[in-house]
Amino acid sequence: AVRLVPLGQSAGVAALAELEPVLIRAAARARSISPEDIGGCGFRAEIASMCHEAQETRLFRS
Repeated sequence: AVRLVPLGQSAGVAALAELEPVLIRAAARARSISPEDIGGCGFRAEIASMCHEAQETRLFRS
């Protein structure tokens, strides 16, 4: 994600460092829920992924 934003390396690392507390809380919450509680859907993300796959010019090829 840092590659997609016009930030320098130091600014990108600083931004990620600011997110550390949020990521730690999210990881702790993820460890505390059961597999039955995990769920969700991302219709927009799926549609965007399908559109991206067919684009002539893509940022990343995998």
